[in-house]
Amino acid sequence: MKRYFGAVLFFSVIIACSSPTEKYGNVGGDIRYVDISDSYATDSLVSMYDLVTIEEFVQLGDEEEFFLTGAKKIEEWGGKYILLDPNKQLVVAFDKEGRFVSPVGNKGEGPGYYRGATDFVIDRERGRIIIYSRGDQALLEFNQQLEFVRQVKLGFFAYDMSLLESGNLAFYLSMNGERDGGGNIWICDTEGKILEKRMEYPEGKKYYPFDYTGFLKNGYYTYPLSSRIYRLGENDKPDEQVMEIRIPGGIGEDEIFEHEKYLQQGYTDFVNQKAILNQFEIGLEGKELIFNYDFKYEGKRFVGTGFLNMSGQVFSHKNLKETLDGDWFSKAFFTVRHFPDFCQATNFFYSVSNNDILSRYLKKNKEEIDGIDTPLTGILKKVSSENNPVIIKFRLKEKYEAK
Repeated sequence: MKRYFGAVLFFSVIIACSSPTEKYGNVGGDIRYVDISDSYATDSLVSMYDLVTIEEFVQLGDEEEFFLTGAKKIEEWGGKYILLDPNKQLVVAFDKEGRFVSPVGNKGEGPGYYRGATDFVIDRERGRIIIYSRGDQALLEFNQQLEFVRQVKLGFFAYDMSLLESGNLAFYLSMNGERDGGGNIWICDTEGKILEKRMEYPEGKKYYPFDYTGFLKNGYYTYPLSSRIYRLGENDKPDEQVMEIRIPGGIGEDEIFEHEKYLQQGYTDFVNQKAILNQFEIGLEGKELIFNYDFKYEGKRFVGTGFLNMSGQVFSHKNLKETLDGDWFSKAFFTVRHFPDFCQATNFFYSVSNNDILSRYLKKNKEEIDGIDTPLTGILKKVSSENNPVIIKFRLKEKYEAK
């Protein structure tokens, strides 16, 4: 039997030593090293569908009222799904049956309007949806009935926003141009007062904005080009490195501030440009992880998806049915622009289907899909690029057991 070598391992928790970038990202506490190269043989490729337990799924409707092109963030609150469409820069609400409710605010001028929604969080203690608009450099608050409450002026540009345990807000700025050092993450209270600056970086270098590396997610962040994940601290508590993804051919941590060098190689020698961590989403108890990363295969570059479950098993492109061997579930819910989102309040991951890619895949692999009979595939077989997507709510299985 042909055997596939997969990245499944039980990782060990190690106390980190100092490194060239320790100054700019505090290293302390327990760090989980996820090594894609440390693998063992599996008898066959594994579908991502077999790594998750789906709690529920719903086909969104009412395309004529609002057509959802994607979801940067998904939250479940008050019997509704709240989603951010990053292309339309609108926050919208659907009910649990998939019916469109209304936008949360809208684009335009005046109270409750914004130039474009960049990110949002739900402050459940205060009963507020908080939208950040980069164009307005402001926060807009809405109540559970989706009614406008107030606007708070901030006066700075950011890309990602997180709600911290303290109730304060963290903002991930753009490392663009010759910055003066200091912090790239600013922590503010809900009145817009800047309390702290975190995520230090060296002065005197030229930085560039990236939309595919360097993120702030639920209080965890990465530097652009870095494979290390940090957890934000507040007040006197330092930020801590919690994970490091070891990617074959990956860029060294001592090179992550050389933006110009990295981009220049991409222009001149794209195939041999060093691999990096792209998106990430940390799950239950900070012990689960879903992530994207670069890898090379037969002289070409691809984007792979990785999983870390609670038992410590790690899966990568080497043993998953995705980039090199298509898989209906990955084509539906794990494309680069439709990455899962973890909600700390519900402890579930959420994702929406990429109907355009999915419909093309279904046509090309009709016999394979016809042989899969589940309630979810029954819905997916009927969708097209003209339909609103399907939302899934899922958890990672604690441990994968081969069938």
